[in-house]
Amino acid sequence: MDQKQLILAAVLSLLVLVAWQFLFPPPEPARPAVTPAAGEPAPAATGLAPASAPAEATGSTETPVEPVAASEERRIELQTDAAEIAFTNRGAQLLSYRLKDVRGRDGKPLELVRDRTQGPYPFALTDATGAAAAAINDALFAVEGPLDGEESGSRVVRFRYSGEAGTASKEFRFLRNGLFEVSIEVAQRPAWGVLMGPGLRNPTLEEIQSRNALLRAASTLIGDTLEEHPAPKVREEVRIPGTGMRWGALEDTFFLSTLLPRTPISATLLQPYLMTPGVEGEPPSFSPRPPPDQITEGQEDLPQELRMITLVEGPRLEADAYWGAKRYETLTQAQLRPHELDRTIRWGTFGILARPMLKLLLLIHDKVIANFGWAIVILTVVIKLVLMPLTHKSYVSMQKMQKLAPKIEAIKQKHRGKQRDKQGRPNLESQRKMNEEMQELFKSEGVNPAGGCLPMLLQMPVFFAFFSLLRNSVELWNAPWMLWIHDLSVADPYYVLPVVMGAAQFLQQRMTPMTTANPGQRILLNTMPIWFTFISFGFASGLVLYWLTNNVLTIVQQWIYQQLKKAGYMGGLEAATPAPAPAARKERAARVKK
Repeated sequence: MDQKQLILAAVLSLLVLVAWQFLFPPPEPARPAVTPAAGEPAPAATGLAPASAPAEATGSTETPVEPVAASEERRIELQTDAAEIAFTNRGAQLLSYRLKDVRGRDGKPLELVRDRTQGPYPFALTDATGAAAAAINDALFAVEGPLDGEESGSRVVRFRYSGEAGTASKEFRFLRNGLFEVSIEVAQRPAWGVLMGPGLRNPTLEEIQSRNALLRAASTLIGDTLEEHPAPKVREEVRIPGTGMRWGALEDTFFLSTLLPRTPISATLLQPYLMTPGVEGEPPSFSPRPPPDQITEGQEDLPQELRMITLVEGPRLEADAYWGAKRYETLTQAQLRPHELDRTIRWGTFGILARPMLKLLLLIHDKVIANFGWAIVILTVVIKLVLMPLTHKSYVSMQKMQKLAPKIEAIKQKHRGKQRDKQGRPNLESQRKMNEEMQELFKSEGVNPAGGCLPMLLQMPVFFAFFSLLRNSVELWNAPWMLWIHDLSVADPYYVLPVVMGAAQFLQQRMTPMTTANPGQRILLNTMPIWFTFISFGFASGLVLYWLTNNVLTIVQQWIYQQLKKAGYMGGLEAATPAPAPAARKERAARVKK
């Protein structure tokens, strides 16, 4: 009986507890307020109007976030040691990045952000497909800064937004020499991306269409592999996995904009966009390139640029960035050297020679004469003096070969009809005898048949390295020489330098000892200056100036050799004797007549 009463008491006590909880529920816990970060003013302190909070669903257990937004669009401008920078708080996008130490064709600081009729702009947000996230990019972010950063000379600007379009924050910390840090956090988005481009700076149509083609490309460094995707050649979207990616960049021959992720990314998308030039000075418009089976002939003729989208894993992206000129000295400084951004300078095969030559060119410009045109002339003279022993050996060898040319031609004539048998097959025995006679001739005269070519071949790496140096050096950008040459990085507008260079090369060719008696080879050698002149019409003025200077120095050198030869100081090299073959033919013709 007592046990039944005990059980009944326990049941009644439980019912009382349940009823009490139902009739008198505990008060809801206070919702934590969103407090600004250290040093960040509250929205009211910066004149920010709170956006209307999203409606809370019935029964929802999520804690709503305090809305943060600005009441009006603002342009945020700041200056660093390298650039004049402008953001808009509409989407926290980069509107302008002007280099202080580089002038554009208009004489103003060079703009790296491409002009366009409408957004999105660099550092806008996208979805997982690369399409612009219109709502968040149109939202008005609250702004803090620009502020002085902890690092000496650094500048910081922060953007925050929370409202109907979502929740996001962006921070940009600008350091020195064009390097800056990017931190972007996006809530409630399973996959998102950050946009750069399309393209870089504002090249003219003449630059884009020039035969001296301006590099316009997207590049990625994955592990130790550098991949280049030229903008005119990408026909469809390219998706590059993010595993092992060290950086992605949009670049041209002289300038660079990069994003170097420090947190994992899922992929990088490269999207081709067609550029429709604006009318009467208006900015161009960009549209996605249609699929190959839908594009029209008119669209095929339009210039093309690339957009680069970095797709992010997780809610946060931490990255470094570099925007600026491809100066070798800058890209190899301590902060940037580990990233290997200097690999975007296309030195070519002979970069090991081009780099010290660039340092020498800059030294001449800084210490001798502050004009890159005359610095090129002086450097060409220095290279010519260094290579003087090789050119001397080459000239002496060619003189000897010129003296032997009639004898060599006589040996060829002797065996010309015996080189093939009656069936047209090569007569190896006759060819062997002809080669043996020539070798005996060379041995008896003390001539090395490769003596004229080998020294010239040894000079070629230096010439190609200098060619690559002048073609890729941003130092020549907008660098004047004299008179009408106002920019050594573009072609001579009046073609004066190429024509003078061609005339000098023709004179040099006439003064060079001719080592062959073959009429076809002589015609080819004599017409080569004409073809080279036409080719050089599209070369940068700095390149043509180098080649002209080299030709003039070679002409002076050959004239000195000819004077020394006449005075008997060139080892007894006398003029070439006439070929015996024509005389033999005359004798045979006389005997036939008799």
